[in-house]
Amino acid sequence: MTQTTIQKPVQKDITSHFTKKSSGIIPKTITLSSVIFILAILGFILADIIYNGAGTISWDFLSLPPENGMESGGIFPAIFGTAALVLLMTVAVIPVGVMTALYLHEYRSSTSKITRIIRIAINNLASIPSIVFGLFGLGFFIGFIGGG
Repeated sequence: MTQTTIQKPVQKDITSHFTKKSSGIIPKTITLSSVIFILAILGFILADIIYNGAGTISWDFLSLPPENGMESGGIFPAIFGTAALVLLMTVAVIPVGVMTALYLHEYRSSTSKITRIIRIAINNLASIPSIVFGLFGLGFFIGFIGGG
């Protein structure tokens, strides 16, 4: 008795070497062209701002407080406030973030209830744009505290 084997027909790859090569080159070329185009537009905008605005930025503008109802003078309080806010919040938030990460990774199991609550809170904070937090903060301070 002889045993017969059934062989599947061999399918040849119908794509040519050129098609395989060009399928990687075309998206890369389109992406690179888009990046260059966008950078050129941004460069043009930046050059226009520098060209037209270089005469108005002076040491007095950067170092003096605003005057006449913020119609003249400088922007020093805004620069100082921004720098102070960034520095103070960095000093306050980095230890909390590092301690939370160490706590979650080293001391808590991934199935505990507190770990799940903290992870949900972190995911919610990461998924909401910061401008939304700013708007809620503004609404809170103006509406409930009365500041503005």
